[in-house]
Amino acid sequence: MAAKRASKVRRHAKKSVAKNKSIAKNKSIAKNKPVAKNKPVAKNKPVAKKKSVAKQAAPATGTILQTVSFEASPEVIFLALMDGEQQSEFTNSIANVQPRAGTKFNAWDGYIEGVVMELDEPRRIVQSWRASDFPQAHPSSRVQIDLSQSEDGGTTLELRHTGLPADMTEGYDQGWHQYYWTPLRAWLKTRST
Repeated sequence: MAAKRASKVRRHAKKSVAKNKSIAKNKSIAKNKPVAKNKPVAKNKPVAKKKSVAKQAAPATGTILQTVSFEASPEVIFLALMDGEQQSEFTNSIANVQPRAGTKFNAWDGYIEGVVMELDEPRRIVQSWRASDFPQAHPSSRVQIDLSQSEDGGTTLELRHTGLPADMTEGYDQGWHQYYWTPLRAWLKTRST
């Protein structure tokens, strides 16, 4: 009798396992919901698996903030930066830029290129800005220059350069001084004499 009972328990256990496997395959049945007895379980139609799209991490970026003073009016500084001839003179390199929003520009013999995005003469210059040594997949950076008249009649220039490749930020921070602000000051002195 014990053997008969053990056999019956094993058959019941096998049926329960088979039934549970069938339920587990049916994804339309939510977990922890009771299943009605004696009802056939509907077969699922094959469902296409969603392809997982790996999100690329945004490249690490850096920001430069500088405040610089010049002994010239905002109008003079604005034109020195936005007139190709004047910029070419003070940087001693080829610059093709014009004070018109929406135009492309390049500077330093093509090392820098971008688009003049916004102008508020002589107060603001906004450009997309990309150097030839940026990593290929890195997007253009953004340069915003705000010019205001200082109490002594000169100009206070505030530079905000965002979106630079992080590992290049320090070099560009020094570059603005070395290749723009220092030669611009020297050029302004030659013009005033």
